[in-house]
Amino acid sequence: MNSKVFILFSLTLTTLSSSAGELWAINCDSGLGYITLKKNNSELVVNSNQIVISASANNNEDSKISFFLNEPLDLGRGGMMLKWQDFSKQKPIAMAIVNGNEMNLSWYGFFDSKQDKYVWMSESDFSSKNNKNVTLFKCE
Repeated sequence: MNSKVFILFSLTLTTLSSSAGELWAINCDSGLGYITLKKNNSELVVNSNQIVISASANNNEDSKISFFLNEPLDLGRGGMMLKWQDFSKQKPIAMAIVNGNEMNLSWYGFFDSKQDKYVWMSESDFSSKNNKNVTLFKCE
């Protein structure tokens, strides 16, 4: 009886944690630039209080993840100014390599199909000053 209860409890916890997703952030305390990595749709806070999007996260290999825009979820004034209908859902917006509790993220931006170029590249919380990868940490 005890083993059945333990198995049921373990399955419930596994289901809850996989539906809630893993939280990754530049700074786990401040909430700056974070990703909730889920199995089907991930949530990316591209700019705090301005742009929150849903994205598909495709695992290319064991540790590589490509992110593709699905749709905006929550937009502040700055996010409302962007032409979301022109942004590609086939071009990646970011690529990440996971190594233990660290994720190196390369933010590309949103690909504007009409202009045939990436936009919102340096404005994101995921952008670094020297255009290198930004490190996110797995938040517990």
